[in-house]
Amino acid sequence: MESFEIQLLEDRFKIEPLENGLYRIMEEEDKVGVIFPEPDGDAVKWATQDELEAG
Repeated sequence: MESFEIQLLEDRFKIEPLENGLYRIMEEEDKVGVIFPEPDGDAVKWATQDELEAG
């Protein structure tokens, strides 16, 4: 899978898939954190062990 960008309000983030199933979140050249999917019944929740700032 290739990297892609998302925009949340005025913030733009680059999502970089890693080979171990994790996704690195970058804001310009700064790493914001790493997220990973967790199954939750019929849905998927996104989790992290990083301390991410709440919007």
